[in-house]
Amino acid sequence: MARKRGQPIQTPRPWAGAKYISVEGEGLYVLTTQTKWDRAKTLVTEFLKDLEEEAGTLLEVKWLEKAVGFLCHISRTYPAMFSYLRSFYNTLNGWRCGRNLDGWKMGSTEWMELIAGDIAFKSEQDITLPFESRQRKFSSMPSRDMPELVKPVPCFKDDLQALKLLLSKSEPSLHLVRGNKIGVCLVGFGDASGGGFGSSWDKESFDIAYRFGTWGPELDDGSSNLREFTNLADTLEEMGRQGDLKNMEVFLFTDNSTSEAAYFDGTSQSPELFKLILRIRCLEMHFGAHINVCHFAGKRMIAHGSDGLSRGNLNISVMAGKKMLDFVLIHKSCLDRCDLVKTWLLNWMGDDPIEFLTPKQWFSRGYDLVDGEWEINVDGVKMSVVKPGFFIWSPPPAAAVAAIEE
Repeated sequence: MARKRGQPIQTPRPWAGAKYISVEGEGLYVLTTQTKWDRAKTLVTEFLKDLEEEAGTLLEVKWLEKAVGFLCHISRTYPAMFSYLRSFYNTLNGWRCGRNLDGWKMGSTEWMELIAGDIAFKSEQDITLPFESRQRKFSSMPSRDMPELVKPVPCFKDDLQALKLLLSKSEPSLHLVRGNKIGVCLVGFGDASGGGFGSSWDKESFDIAYRFGTWGPELDDGSSNLREFTNLADTLEEMGRQGDLKNMEVFLFTDNSTSEAAYFDGTSQSPELFKLILRIRCLEMHFGAHINVCHFAGKRMIAHGSDGLSRGNLNISVMAGKKMLDFVLIHKSCLDRCDLVKTWLLNWMGDDPIEFLTPKQWFSRGYDLVDGEWEINVDGVKMSVVKPGFFIWSPPPAAAVAAIEE
């Protein structure tokens, strides 16, 4: 329709509550409108006020449903918020059968504990305790009707405070969609071992920045996971202070799989890891950056030099002049990295002809279409030739998201 068409501009009007803007010399951003940003801040503030004014506050179900629906709408513009909406849904569904006190569905182990009474009898008086113990550990007795009021789950307040921090700016934050330096992705490595830590990253000037040191007494009793993730958060904050985060897509590599999983999941039951995740999400919102935390094999971390850097060794690998990107192989598939994989696959996949797809063939041959071959149908229309087959997709990690979509 003509009324929906207009001249191309770099600052179009809002569409579905979001605005895309192109900033000269920086890149393409998305943000919400000021009205929606203020409404989201007001919702979070009101919920926090209700919880702080009176212990044991019950929340109205209908109001919760409207609020989380709106916040979910905002989180499509700001993905960093999405993980902190889970407690809304857990609060709304905590009354249902089979939910524990945190609102999560009970697994088989929890059900077994529930049936068994989840305690050991130490005396005759303990025989009367199983039901009380079950009532303490698990949610209230099942109900068939949706209640009008529900009790907040324990993590609800923590998630609200996280949302308040992410929404702390007076104006809507800019969320980076595509930077103008899309060909220059910032790469960094971080490692913590024993009493020390170290990290290094490429700067836009092609210099290498690094930091290393030893942990203070506050982390004497900290787990290795906590030390690894703390090192990553501290490194990213230092990168922000040096101006290496603004408008950038960052790939930060670690050999600690817990750090990668916690950041990808967006939350953690560990209070310390929860705070660290929030620190990184706030950096994304503040600097308009896109931060990726990726797991790397420990041997590759050693080859890169981060393992030695955490011990104060400043004259090996990248610190001795090797290129940072030489250790980042996310652009190579398993077939490119090892010649034996293809032979191994063909040995056990049977006698049917197997086709190994190139990235270009994902969008054609992967749909049974024969490249470069056409036929005319009964209506005289030119159609692609269809030929079913058996295909192997071997996407490199950097293209995995696009491959999964296909």
